[in-house]
Amino acid sequence: MIITADAVDNGLQTRKGIIYGRQTEHTIEYLGIQYAKANRWQPPVDLASKRFSNGSIEATSFGPCCPQIEANIYITAQDEECLYLNIFTPLNRHKNSLLPVLVWIHGGGFETGCSSQSIPLIRDIFDMYLAELVEENIEWPTAGNYNYLDMLSALRWINMNIRDYG
Repeated sequence: MIITADAVDNGLQTRKGIIYGRQTEHTIEYLGIQYAKANRWQPPVDLASKRFSNGSIEATSFGPCCPQIEANIYITAQDEECLYLNIFTPLNRHKNSLLPVLVWIHGGGFETGCSSQSIPLIRDIFDMYLAELVEENIEWPTAGNYNYLDMLSALRWINMNIRDYG
């Protein structure tokens, strides 16, 4: 794997493999970590237990945003494969620090928004309801609101892997 100059010199060994982040003045940022595969009109496919391909990943840029309507927000890239999270850790921490974890899920009312946004949006929640999808899966009767399952998938990833980041 080729590591760019932006990547932290020493990768962090995790249970998923080695991850290379980028260092800022006060933090190390691990950006664009895919926590699940998008599966249109189906629940997401969790990647919490899957190792990084090739045993490592360069996590120095945000993942793409989900396709969305035109809005007055800056969106760098859009793609169906858009289930990514970012981890920010203080510079002076140890792998076993057991620091508290803050989970921030971007706003946008399920119409706009992305994990790369720096300013949270507050809007009314928009729910899509399709009666046919209620009966599709008795275990997860989401009525097509798979965005909730995306959030649960991210939380499962965090629960299983965050300890590696201190």
